[in-house]
Amino acid sequence: MKNELTQEITLDTGVKVTIPVKFNYAKCRGCPAEDIIWATTLKNKKLTPIRFDTIKNAWISHFSDCVSASKFRKK
Repeated sequence: MKNELTQEITLDTGVKVTIPVKFNYAKCRGCPAEDIIWATTLKNKKLTPIRFDTIKNAWISHFSDCVSASKFRKK
């Protein structure tokens, strides 16, 4: 049965995630980005920050364009 509260999207890298149908944007703690959405990966059920890149016209992982991404990587 499909969850009516989430929708599945595919990031520019091919990774499939779900996002809430109704969401609030979050601010990144490492850069000025204020348009982050927390998505859940379908494969591992892990939260990941994503955003819509208007230049690429695609959803991307915020880790790919955040200048402070290395601060948040797990060791």
